[in-house]
Amino acid sequence: MGEFEKAKIGEIINKSPQKDNKELNVYYQKMFLGFLVTHSIANLAPILSLVRAAELKSLENLKITLQVKEVNIITKELITIKVTSELEGTNEKKHTDYNLISFRGFSGEIFEPFVCISKSYNEQDVLAFADMTEFLIETINGDIKKVLKIIKKLALDRRMLSLHRYITIMEQFL
Repeated sequence: MGEFEKAKIGEIINKSPQKDNKELNVYYQKMFLGFLVTHSIANLAPILSLVRAAELKSLENLKITLQVKEVNIITKELITIKVTSELEGTNEKKHTDYNLISFRGFSGEIFEPFVCISKSYNEQDVLAFADMTEFLIETINGDIKKVLKIIKKLALDRRMLSLHRYITIMEQFL
């Protein structure tokens, strides 16, 4: 091998780690920014939902209470959380129980796949989320196993294959 070829190989070898480091730095910056955005949105979510859902004047003197009742770590990537919320306004009080099953550090998306069952009054609403293109919002009564079975069938019927896959994994561990 001549000096020219050796010099070219040396250049390639010397440039590769720098390029890889730059790519890694960009990746870590994006990951960190994604974490900050997720954390910020999670903290603002109750306020953002109020702004969208309520008559703005009725928000004055509104008291919101969230109480985490139970946290279960099913696996390193799958958790369940039970939360109770109370909204107390000047004329009304609303109590809602939430049962959240969520992946954690699993998908790389800003919001991890989850199923949230919310019970208020005599209604049970379910939000099943895989990503911004695959999610279902349904009113389904029953226990968690029945809800997951119905959501899995609906996801398959509507060709939401990612959501179907996540629900299948949840069923295996619950």
